[in-house]
Amino acid sequence: MFLWHLIALSVFHISLYRISDAKKINWTSERKLEYREATRELWEHGYESYMSYAFPMDELMPLSCFGRGPDWDNPSNIGTNDVAGNYSLTLVDILDTLAIMGNQQEFSDAVENVINWVQFDVDTKPQVFEVTIRVLGGLLSGHILASEERLGHKLDWYQGQLLALAKDLGERLLPAFNTDTGLPYARINLRHGVLANESTETCVAGAGSLILEFGTLSRLTGDDRFEKAAYKAFFGLWNRRSDIGLVGNNIDVHTGKWGTETTGIGAGVDSFYEYALKWYVLSGEPSQSFMATTK
Repeated sequence: MFLWHLIALSVFHISLYRISDAKKINWTSERKLEYREATRELWEHGYESYMSYAFPMDELMPLSCFGRGPDWDNPSNIGTNDVAGNYSLTLVDILDTLAIMGNQQEFSDAVENVINWVQFDVDTKPQVFEVTIRVLGGLLSGHILASEERLGHKLDWYQGQLLALAKDLGERLLPAFNTDTGLPYARINLRHGVLANESTETCVAGAGSLILEFGTLSRLTGDDRFEKAAYKAFFGLWNRRSDIGLVGNNIDVHTGKWGTETTGIGAGVDSFYEYALKWYVLSGEPSQSFMATTK
């Protein structure tokens, strides 16, 4: 989900005296509603600004109020290109938030905009992890919300188009897993696949935090290729843990050798453990066990 840093910083500064003395705050129902509505107002300001000044580009630059997509002039600018892939990233990423915020008409309009504007036959090379958690995840959650009556956001006109987009994206990501270890390349070109001379180094979080989205895609489409690929990648990492049960930070996707002797629970590793727990909760699978990674 996108954050409008300047606005958030202002709100944080104004409210700092309240937050720093939080233990003394009486969280009455009225106060909770006040904070809820302030959060809604802040979020809607960000969303409306994106739609007004940036859509259909990937992101809004909040100071200039211009849209931003991939850095076409500098393909090696991974700080931008790992995320921005010329597929209206922000709109896809916040589909579920629109529904949860309770704005059904905006949710319907956003789903329609995604259907009309987003496609993945693009000559861009995003990070597999980023495009999975933000774009594939956004499409899947949007599809579930638009399809299931029990969730309260079903769109009568919707006919599964987001799931079709999700499957197309998933199929474009699958070639990244064609390695000797089953661990995916960190990046893939959505039109041309894995490019020649692509780096074989990836981080644990990037390679091992794909099972939620890929598993859900398989369960919804009946195509088990996605879940199998993510499952193999996860255990391709876990089965290479050290004698004291730790995984490293970086690994070579072809040799399976750790790049460094360092580890941790921060950036580069953190979501590996997060996804292990969440997949266990979502699927109930004790296999090998996903829960063992969090002990």
